[in-house]
Amino acid sequence: MVDFTLFEDKASAYHACVAHYNKCEIRRVETYNRQYLLTLAWRRVAHFSKTGTRSGPTILTKDLPTKMKTVVLASVIVDEMNTLTNTAAARGWRVIPIEDYF
Repeated sequence: MVDFTLFEDKASAYHACVAHYNKCEIRRVETYNRQYLLTLAWRRVAHFSKTGTRSGPTILTKDLPTKMKTVVLASVIVDEMNTLTNTAAARGWRVIPIEDYF
């Protein structure tokens, strides 16, 4: 958890928040993917123990790793939003700061 009272300004607090989110998101996705791959490996071993080597080693399509998660970092999203905001401002569109809503 990030204690935002420890920071001098909003920029430092935002930076800490993004860094904290990135760290937690990486840990969450890595844990999910690791558990997912271990489960698939266990299922393959269980399938092999039932069928043996009579028809050669086969991997069922349901045991292929199709549900791996990718990490979406807040820092990447913030950079993309900054690029979008700068592009909009350069085209003369009105950009409302997020602080106006909080």
